[in-house]
Amino acid sequence: MDILNILKHQLEVVDDSVSTKQLIDQLVSTGSPEQPVRLVELDNVVKRHCEWLHHLPRVHPFYNVQCNDDSRILGTAVLLDCGFVCASRAEIGKILSLGVDPNWIILSQPEISVELLKFARRKSVKLMVDSEDELHQIQQYYPEAEILIRFNFKSTQATDVDNYDPDRKCQRLLNLSRELALNVIGWCWSNIEPDCSNYSILYDVLRKGREIVDYAMILGFSFRLFSIGGGFAGGKDANVDQFAVHINQGLDEFFPERDGLTFIADTGKLYSAAAVTVVTAICDKQIFQNPKLPAQIERIFYYLNYRVRAGDSKEGVKPLVWKSLRNCRAMCKADVFGPVGDGFVCLERDMVLPELNVSDFLVFEDQGCSLRGVSVRLDEGSSPTSVVVIRRTMWEYLRLFANTSHPRQLIEGSKYLQKEWKIDKLIYE
Repeated sequence: MDILNILKHQLEVVDDSVSTKQLIDQLVSTGSPEQPVRLVELDNVVKRHCEWLHHLPRVHPFYNVQCNDDSRILGTAVLLDCGFVCASRAEIGKILSLGVDPNWIILSQPEISVELLKFARRKSVKLMVDSEDELHQIQQYYPEAEILIRFNFKSTQATDVDNYDPDRKCQRLLNLSRELALNVIGWCWSNIEPDCSNYSILYDVLRKGREIVDYAMILGFSFRLFSIGGGFAGGKDANVDQFAVHINQGLDEFFPERDGLTFIADTGKLYSAAAVTVVTAICDKQIFQNPKLPAQIERIFYYLNYRVRAGDSKEGVKPLVWKSLRNCRAMCKADVFGPVGDGFVCLERDMVLPELNVSDFLVFEDQGCSLRGVSVRLDEGSSPTSVVVIRRTMWEYLRLFANTSHPRQLIEGSKYLQKEWKIDKLIYE
């Protein structure tokens, strides 16, 4: 499949000098307050990939399709030579349709159904497994599968010892795999929490992974593929070096040998979150006066026409008011609501915002990925228009990637890409 030709008709190539702010200014000036817009900047996917390769040269990125299945983002990830983590038949089919080698696709789905297992066998994709029942099903319906044993691990003592003690769980699963003559080729760390903010645990995960490898060798397994998991914070504030230092330390200490060993990690949220900015308008507001000082506003409820997501920031939903503060009224407490079903749900409470008018625009960064790890859907409020752009130089690099089997060498040899991975945050001036 000619991915580049397909992308060419689904995006706009803009000059390198065009800033994100200029793009949003244009969307606000020409858009409708009733129609939210999703600005997708594929440059940010490429930049985050370059940052990853710089800090983690031994870990191959695998994009998790559940994080964001936008075809333009997926196509970019294919051109960057990423692997893919899929959770359904539809996701596997979508990635295969982009020409991805099945060897670079892993099915990660708890309690795999028989139908999905049979489909995975027909497509020859790898499996992540974490229960005896799954192993028995695999032995019956996909006995030649290449399997990664999933293990849970956290630094503090877990109450559910049987599930969170990697020694006990992995030994049990490996013993059964040997009995069933299954082909286990490595392990995968399964994050217990949805977001891994204590990145030092990654060193301990690799230490424990080494112990699992040694036990597997006793049983006769020869491991060669290891997944460090995901949970890496996305968004423009994300810093790959924060967790890379712990991963690299663990790799150097516990897996100094390199030949024949492949380490991968789930980069779905890291790559997709910062790629999308949502421009939405206030569709209604409700003012609450101070009962003791009726002339003073105590709080305002703002209702949006699109349900934005909190992202990874501890500050929660944080909008940029796309309007000069000189043209706004006084600051006051505000709650922001987004649509859900036939009503609204509170997205953030006790924010301090200027008093705004209906049809004023708010801008939300880091909207490319759901915190819950499910695909970004367009059914929460008005269906937004997607505007997909890439800067001219980045587009030229994608063209180069499409015509080589070694895009990594091009990235590592490019002074431009090696210095241009910084993703700038928006500022309204």
